[in-house]
Amino acid sequence: MTGRGICDSTLHAALLHAIDPQIAVMTSLPLTIRAEIPLDHDAVERLHGRAFGPGRFARTAFRLRERAGAATPFGFTAHVGTFLAGSVRMSPVLAGPASAVMLGPLTVDPAFEGR
Repeated sequence: MTGRGICDSTLHAALLHAIDPQIAVMTSLPLTIRAEIPLDHDAVERLHGRAFGPGRFARTAFRLRERAGAATPFGFTAHVGTFLAGSVRMSPVLAGPASAVMLGPLTVDPAFEGR
């Protein structure tokens, strides 16, 4: 802490931004990872749309998932503050007569790619 109650990292970020406004400054919002709940479903589906676009419906993994039915209870969401930043699910799949569980989709909001 500085003598004026400003966190050193906050001061550093402000100085970097003052020098070059193009520098992306990360906030100090906490990252929270928790089990996915039914209320998350619509937000996660919108996240899939932002991350994968309309072409996701033609992908092989999507086609395997769509035939299998209900989702498993093995999903997690990542939030930065109240913003949904990512999601990972274990999805039931059908491949021929065999049923299984597959990792995915694993989704990161485009705003957080590479971070």
